[in-house]
Amino acid sequence: MDMQEFFQDRRNQAMFGGSVLFMLIFPIYFALVPSLVGLDDAGVSDASGTWSISFTEESFTQTENTGELSDGEAFDSLFLLTEEMIGESRNVASVTIEVSCNDND
Repeated sequence: MDMQEFFQDRRNQAMFGGSVLFMLIFPIYFALVPSLVGLDDAGVSDASGTWSISFTEESFTQTENTGELSDGEAFDSLFLLTEEMIGESRNVASVTIEVSCNDND
């Protein structure tokens, strides 16, 4: 199949156009992401060098007993992670929330 036969089909033309568009937008997007999320000091040139990444798993537990709730009644609770809890210059990678209910009607 030569290029002329390839571009006769509308579907193939759209696939080629989409591929070229993706090849242009993909690197532009990742070049702009640091400035979009407020990391102005980061850039494309920051990727070189030696990286050292470490993970520490910590558990913070909050238990609340609401007593009894009637049908259709709601209960709101707030669990706030502060910088004092996780440490300065550290990021939270994941949060797992477990909600349990003992409905013994």
